[in-house]
Amino acid sequence: MNTIVEFSDIEKSYPDKKVLKGINFKIEEGSVHGFLGPNGAGKSTLMNILLGLNFLDAGEVKKEEGLKIGYLPEHAPLYLEMKVKHYLKFVQEIYNSKDDQFLEEIIDRLGLREFENKTIGKLSKGYKQRVALAQAICHNPKLLVLDEPLVGLDPHAIIQMKELIKDLSKNHTILISSHQLHDLSQMCNRISIINNGVIVKNGTIDEIEAEIKHGEKIQFELAEDNDQVVKELCHQYKLSFNKVSNCTYEVTSIEVMELKKIVAKFFFEKQIVVLSQVEKKMDLEEIFKSVTSESHQ
Repeated sequence: MNTIVEFSDIEKSYPDKKVLKGINFKIEEGSVHGFLGPNGAGKSTLMNILLGLNFLDAGEVKKEEGLKIGYLPEHAPLYLEMKVKHYLKFVQEIYNSKDDQFLEEIIDRLGLREFENKTIGKLSKGYKQRVALAQAICHNPKLLVLDEPLVGLDPHAIIQMKELIKDLSKNHTILISSHQLHDLSQMCNRISIINNGVIVKNGTIDEIEAEIKHGEKIQFELAEDNDQVVKELCHQYKLSFNKVSNCTYEVTSIEVMELKKIVAKFFFEKQIVVLSQVEKKMDLEEIFKSVTSESHQ
């Protein structure tokens, strides 16, 4: 797979803090790459370095020759008094692009045709975000950088925006910075997790899940509701638990301990019927919590 951006040993400091501490990762052509990190992790600083909005102290950012980048910031620079199509033509002029046919395709592709002559300020939040996405790609960039593209949208608009991003990934490589972990797992095929200035995990979601599986999680259903005996199980084996519904529980261990056998034996000895028991995968949010807590230890 062709690498279009490579970060090598990136370091960046401010007077009171070292923000980036030797960052290394690649953005591969055709990927949808999720970039995750808690506030203060160095995520925004690295994105600004990629975009040429900030200088690095050490290291190197290698970009494919002639790489065009489109950028959707968290707070998009929309001119609310302008009409949609006029604004997009204005942005094209800034990029010295005159591809009217491509602009027409983008207006159709993002569902903006019926709003092209409407004032941006009168649009809903969801459609303003579509205009913001259109301005990021109206010059037909190879790499599209999206900073928190789902923040502030209602559930329906989030679904629509995710579908638009998936559609755009057919023609553009995409880097998405977001705290919407569940949504990223539905859009991205690779993720990089940054914490305290370093990349703590990098790869496909399956690869990262395999790397960090220190513990186990299972879900089981009892014949009768019994919170007290589940608490007893957790106290005895140092487990955490979550009640999914009546009679159904999830328990999690912090280390590999053949949890299914332990649970089965425990309830057998208590003469409590277990109707079902299944191993559960850690979701992206649990991965994020695991690796960011590890990096502080």
